[in-house]
Amino acid sequence: MRSAVYARVSTELDSQRTSIDNQIDIFRNYPVGWEIVKVYTDKQSGTKENRPGLKSLIEDGKNGMYDVILAKLSRLARNGRLSYELRDICQFNNIHIVCLDNSINTLTGKRTKFRFVCLVI
Repeated sequence: MRSAVYARVSTELDSQRTSIDNQIDIFRNYPVGWEIVKVYTDKQSGTKENRPGLKSLIEDGKNGMYDVILAKLSRLARNGRLSYELRDICQFNNIHIVCLDNSINTLTGKRTKFRFVCLVI
């Protein structure tokens, strides 16, 4: 399965300097053996909709570049409307979302955490 990895940090503080690399490494070592076709990153708050990495992730998904997004739940969105919008875009384009903690895994039908995204993060 062709996958896209999305990694994000909120700030450019030194304390978060290695966080994006750590997130990416987790998915490079994810035990399912999927092909990672592209990694998308942002250094912005998850409440912001105008993130270049997220926009590129969405556009590439609409263009059929990958089949599944791999991300930590807390990295995708920190606002309920944006998380539902992302979910709808993925559903319309037959893209799955698998979160590291398995809180969302649309491959197995686990979608209920979308309603909690703005609370959990």
